Amino acid sequence: MKSASKKYIEKICSEIESLPADALPEKIAETARRLTGMHYQPILLLDVPDFLNITKPVLLKFVHDIARARDNLTEPELSLLIYQFRTLQALRRDEPEAWDEVYELMEDD
Repeated sequence: MKSASKKYIEKICSEIESLPADALPEKIAETARRLTGMHYQPILLLDVPDFLNITKPVLLKFVHDIARARDNLTEPELSLLIYQFRTLQALRRDEPEAWDEVYELMEDD
């Protein structure tokens, strides 16, 4: 896997910052409860604590912290992380397409 350069990490952080504002805390908690009740676990290559409740500032801090702590952080790890966070944001906004994707994944299990 290709190691993430400092420039790539900065690009990912910029993408996170440009995402829509976080949902209200109640909506974040409600979506996390709903996904947990479905036994949904997003596919991630990094161990992100409490991912279903994560917010943009916490995600940015996580990326900065892990980039400082690991020399071998990879582009795929970060790409998948931001993809899953975008999906999580869509679920929090109750976008039907995002929920359809989750339901399809859960049916395949």
